[in-house]
Amino acid sequence: MLPCDLSDETAVSEMLKDHGKVLADVNFVFLNAGISQRSLAKDTEMSVVRKVMDVNFFGTVQLSQFIVSYIKSNEGKIIVISSVAGKFGVPFRSTYCASKHALHGYFEAVRIEEDVDVLLVCPGFIETDISKNAVTGTGAIYGEMDNGQANGMPVDKAVSKILEATRKGKKEIFIGGFRETKLAVFMHKNFPSIFFKILRKTKVK
Repeated sequence: MLPCDLSDETAVSEMLKDHGKVLADVNFVFLNAGISQRSLAKDTEMSVVRKVMDVNFFGTVQLSQFIVSYIKSNEGKIIVISSVAGKFGVPFRSTYCASKHALHGYFEAVRIEEDVDVLLVCPGFIETDISKNAVTGTGAIYGEMDNGQANGMPVDKAVSKILEATRKGKKEIFIGGFRETKLAVFMHKNFPSIFFKILRKTKVK
């Protein structure tokens, strides 16, 4: 195990410098670091915006830049844990959504530029503590379990679906409330006015 704070660019650089030879032998890399947010956009301090983006996007990008050539030469795969929130904006999660949108744009470009295998995973509700560990607008820990997470897909089942999609060479998958998330993406793309009317009336906290 190589612990590292992905929000610290220097720490990431040092880790890669010290352990680069180990990472060079990797065939599959799962980019799963992330924190969520629970606050209105207007009430979210810029330091919190930067923290979320540092962990969810910039740290992930820094690590991937180092490892992508090895993954390609090893004929491996990059698995990016994004979110259904990377497909459309969700209230109280503005910066989290932005970070996941950024992951989609970045790794879709990398997939083409490097001709490397990339799987984008878009979870809906998974039974984890992500809401408990989310940050508020001031940077404090939210500390509450969302109903969606509490009743979400068990982690072991989510992992099995991710591994299955990896074996099958999928480019993108939706897990956790599969029908609901696929329907939401479809509605957002094809009927945006109706979609946003529904979202405004939906309790998402």
